[in-house]
Parts: sequence; C-alpha cells; structure tokens
Amino acid sequence: MVDNTELWVSPRDATIRNRLFAGHDIVWIRQFIFDRFPEINIQEGGWLKDAHGRGKRTMIYLPKAEEWIREHVDEIDWEEQLPRRKVK
Repeated sequence: MVDNTELWVSPRDATIRNRLFAGHDIVWIRQFIFDRFPEINIQEGGWLKDAHGRGKRTMIYLPKAEEWIREHVDEIDWEEQLPRRKVK
C-alpha cells in the first residue's frame, strides 16, 4: 500500500513554494494562480484543496500540481507584482 500523505503538501512550505511557484509568497500564489485558474480546484478535478483555507488547511496534491505547472508555465506572468498598499 502506498502512503500518499507525503503527496499532499502545504503551499506555505518554502520548499514547495520554491519548487512550484518560483519562490513567491502565499499572497502572490493565491492572487495570481489560485484565483486565476479555477480548474486547479479539487472540485474541478484539479490539485488544490481549500484554496483560501477558511477553517481548513490549504493543500496541494504534488504530482498533479507539478504536471499542471509544467503545462501552464507560459500562461503565468511570473514577474507580476502585487499592488502596493497605500500608506496613510
């Protein structure tokens, strides 16, 4: 029997962020990947569970996520910047 607990990973893990998301922080990942690509949600057959973690932990199914990122790498603007917050 295969232990698949290690296949589910947290996007908060720096190693995972480096491996999948070019080291971007969780806010960038949520805004520019989780929110823009609804097909990645587990309910749509994707690899992302509980994207915004409200009451639950956001988790990524690593094998599917790696494959999806390879197939969609050119659709993601990896240089896109988060909007700057105005300081009062």
